[in-house]
Amino acid sequence: MNKQELRRYFLALRDQLDRQKRMWWSQEICAALCSCSKLKEAKVIAAYYPLGSEVDLRPLLEQLEREGKRFVLPISYSNGVMVFHEAKLETLEQGMYGIFQPPEHSAVIVPEEIDGMLVPGVVFDSAGGRIGYGKGYYDRILQGYQGWTMGVCYAAQMTANVFSQPHDVPLQYLVDEVGIHKAIT
Repeated sequence: MNKQELRRYFLALRDQLDRQKRMWWSQEICAALCSCSKLKEAKVIAAYYPLGSEVDLRPLLEQLEREGKRFVLPISYSNGVMVFHEAKLETLEQGMYGIFQPPEHSAVIVPEEIDGMLVPGVVFDSAGGRIGYGKGYYDRILQGYQGWTMGVCYAAQMTANVFSQPHDVPLQYLVDEVGIHKAIT
């Protein structure tokens, strides 16, 4: 399969996963992240608000907020640019692609200020390779990014090879309902 076929196959697979199992697995993933030293030590964490059948990070975001941790969420623009803004759950609004995001007037946080990124995707491999939705938003933001990166997925979203291209930046860690794994380099 090529990248487009992998994307279609794994999007369909993820959408077909039992909703109750997805909820339970999301809880397991959030619990693993809450106990992760990387997150505990981070001052600013980039995350995402779940869309469709993605891993639901809302319990983690709620925990970060309770702990007074700073987290940022992306705002994506039609010109291919993605910008992280400081987020508070009660002020999120629906943006492009139906994704909940911070208001555009909220503080912009540049990647250099972000200690680590939790990155969504459609399919991943054990080397940290990732296929997203095909718009390249994360590929562009990860170029030159110096903090830690962690792909967030269900174990069912893992495959042997995502056929990474030279411009693809591998993620350092992967987290699924089994736990957190260092990417094999």
